[in-house]
Amino acid sequence: MKSLLSFLFLLFGGTAFAQSLVVKGVLQDPQGNPLEMANVLLLNATDNSMSTYGFTDETGRFKIKADAGKSYVLRCSYLGLETLDTAFNTREGEEVNMGVITLAQQDITLAEAEVVEEMPISVVGDTIIYKAEAFTTGEERKLEDVLEQLPGFEVDENGEVKVQGKTVEKVMVEGQDFFDGDTKLATKNIPASAVDKVQVLRDYNDVNPLRGVDNDDRIALNIKLKDGKKNILFGDVSAQGGLDERYLTHANIFYYTPKASYNLIGDLNNIGLPAFTRQDYFRFSGGFRSLNSRSGSNLNVAGDDLGGAMIQNSRANEITSRFGALNFNLNPSKAWTFGGFLLANQSRTLLNSEVFRSYLTPGLPSDSIRETLTTRSDQRNTALMGKLTAAYAPNNALHIDYDGTFKVNDLEDNNFRSSSFSGLSNLLEEHTSQRPVETRHSFRAFYESNPNHISSAEGQFLYKYQDPRYDLSSNQRPFFLLPLTDTNQYELLQTRAITTQKTDLNLNHYFVLNNTNHINVLAGTSITRQAFESNMDQLYQGQVINAIDDPDYQNDVDYRLEDYFIGLRYKTKLGKLILSPGVNAHRYVYDLREDGSAFGQPLFEEYFLLPELFAKYDFRKTESLTLTYNMQAQFTDVNNFIPGIILNGYNSLFRGNTEIQNSLAHNFNLGYYNFNMFNFTNIFAGIVYNRSIDALVTASDFNSPVLRVLTPINTEGINEVASMYGSFEKRFTKWKFALSTNLSYSNTNTLIQGRPNVNNSLVQVYDLSMETNFKKAPNAEVGFRYINNQYDGGNVQNTFVTNRPYVNVEVPFLKSFLFTAEYAFNNYQNNGQTTNNFDFLTANLYYRQEDSPWEFSLNGMNLLNTGILREDAFNENLISTSVYYVMPRYVLLGVKYEL
Repeated sequence: MKSLLSFLFLLFGGTAFAQSLVVKGVLQDPQGNPLEMANVLLLNATDNSMSTYGFTDETGRFKIKADAGKSYVLRCSYLGLETLDTAFNTREGEEVNMGVITLAQQDITLAEAEVVEEMPISVVGDTIIYKAEAFTTGEERKLEDVLEQLPGFEVDENGEVKVQGKTVEKVMVEGQDFFDGDTKLATKNIPASAVDKVQVLRDYNDVNPLRGVDNDDRIALNIKLKDGKKNILFGDVSAQGGLDERYLTHANIFYYTPKASYNLIGDLNNIGLPAFTRQDYFRFSGGFRSLNSRSGSNLNVAGDDLGGAMIQNSRANEITSRFGALNFNLNPSKAWTFGGFLLANQSRTLLNSEVFRSYLTPGLPSDSIRETLTTRSDQRNTALMGKLTAAYAPNNALHIDYDGTFKVNDLEDNNFRSSSFSGLSNLLEEHTSQRPVETRHSFRAFYESNPNHISSAEGQFLYKYQDPRYDLSSNQRPFFLLPLTDTNQYELLQTRAITTQKTDLNLNHYFVLNNTNHINVLAGTSITRQAFESNMDQLYQGQVINAIDDPDYQNDVDYRLEDYFIGLRYKTKLGKLILSPGVNAHRYVYDLREDGSAFGQPLFEEYFLLPELFAKYDFRKTESLTLTYNMQAQFTDVNNFIPGIILNGYNSLFRGNTEIQNSLAHNFNLGYYNFNMFNFTNIFAGIVYNRSIDALVTASDFNSPVLRVLTPINTEGINEVASMYGSFEKRFTKWKFALSTNLSYSNTNTLIQGRPNVNNSLVQVYDLSMETNFKKAPNAEVGFRYINNQYDGGNVQNTFVTNRPYVNVEVPFLKSFLFTAEYAFNNYQNNGQTTNNFDFLTANLYYRQEDSPWEFSLNGMNLLNTGILREDAFNENLISTSVYYVMPRYVLLGVKYEL
């Protein structure tokens, strides 16, 4: 431990004792005006290499550090002005004041290209450009490693990227979509060695006529490749193998030209690192954005995970996966663009877990509502997904495009459970399967007839078919409500078929009054049709012995929801303030019919005025405050309207409610962003608040202490969710300090046993870290994460705390070797009592000679052979603590060849 502390002290404290001094000055233009965000480079006079860099503040001041006793060249530059070089020497203990520096006017635009090429960070309009090599050490392997080194970037384990706390919606390479912009496939596969620049496109809009007139608060990334990676085939192919038949093979092949690009990804492994997970399949929308949600409507259509468990990689005991993907983009002319992708995935996941549940049942003693559930799960998934796109944009005034996607899936979950409650044990088998099919089509047209008038038409069509099948076996009689035949082994089979057809149409016209004012008029409709059928049978030894034909246990329902709306938005710019209020008028109609009868008079018809507001104040180019508010009408789909009872699991039944109506939600979002390039601090913070009226929640009636009947209802109380987040990052010459927090509070009103019940949860996450960034020396990151989850519902209160210190190191040695390691220790506490300590260690040793395409590696996963991890969860009905038995230790030998 003493050696480790000494090593970390040298890493973080060594620079503090270096003899450094301050170089300062002021930059101005020929008229004497201060230059804000001008670029200041400090070059070594001997070899002209960059020592450090800086930027001027709003008064034109700059301040950078230099070593004493050296010769430097100070290079100052600004777009549209001449670059000026000034040579000087430094002496120990003396501050260098360069005084006022005036940059001369420049008539040509070459300076812009030079500045963008040289500067670590530059801002051009709404785009922030990062020069990758200025922030990386050269040991990064994939794009995610590069992004994690950039100021204000976050990349989670699932490949989701955030910039200044906002989620990145799309990733492009050389301006072309990479697998429709999916962040995970990009961050996990694009080689770090190919990345030249990362462009952050703020207020992103892919349609030229709408840029600047729409309220786009979106973020996209564009990856610029190094010159040596264009017009040639590049990528890497790797293979690893170890004991117990562990293996991993992975290939990334890329080809980019101005006219075409092709990306190929392949992956086979059984080490718990699937390239494409079941969660990825469900979230992968193919790039579609909801049209009617922009007008204040939200229809929650159930996903394809009906009846299936979502297993995270870290919880699995075994994962085997096969993945292949092809992406292409073609630009045969300046006007036409074609693209698409094809993904295929096959995986198998095994999970062993033990769950301790406390059910929320007011009026019963807490000791009588606890269950221990042991589960062995075998989950299989085969998925195929594809997309074709075509876009026609002959000029900046016209844009027409079409997108078409399809998704097919074969899902199967097999669960073997033992449920213990009040000294009784029940052995259960659950088999869930379905083969959902989904197609989506989108057509968009935008036309700017003249600078004052822009029109658009957008349409989408969704078709989805779902057929979840649920087979339950139990050695005890399940659900005394059901009319079952007595046997020594009970088996129930439930089949469902849900068909969804949804058509959206949206028309917009923009009246551009002048450079700072415009009006947007919109009109549209969204029509949804759904059909739901279900049947339930009792089986014995594989044969039907009881066709449960009671209407209370069957469903044949058709559902329609129609939304017709018009809207008006006004956008104005008042100095540094952008203000855009709006209102949308909606007419909603929904209806139900049973057993094939025709739709009659609407069951429900309602009119709403839904206001919205967008406001943004730009203090400067890299500091802003944004407020958004909208009132939203939220509707549910046919699954919550069914009158007949269906099986919802081994211990719960579900009955819909034909009386439920929509809810109304007030959504507030306040975000602050400050990227100060003068003192290298990066701050973002925000508050998100949601207030739901008549929210749809699940009421629970306990047939026995753990057997429940669940029913959706509109709660009479007000449901609230509030969250706060913030991050502070300070960069020094060779290291950085970061502090972040995320707080979330929820208040949910529901019914349990017919009694009003309020569930409260408060989740607190704090993260503190320090990280070095040396080019030719060991680097380390040391951090601590504190997680506090407080749950209060019914007569059960729990507080779960996780203390997680972690250390990551990267040590190059002997020129050709690189050692990396990641260690995290977890102290898990329940109500103040330590219930479990567990830690994970991963280490890798790489060998690669300079300029060689070959790399050899030794990779160790879970080297401490940790057997379990713990997690907690909370919902309207229960609080649970889960123990997962994770993958064991394994070591792999690997080889990689870089194309």
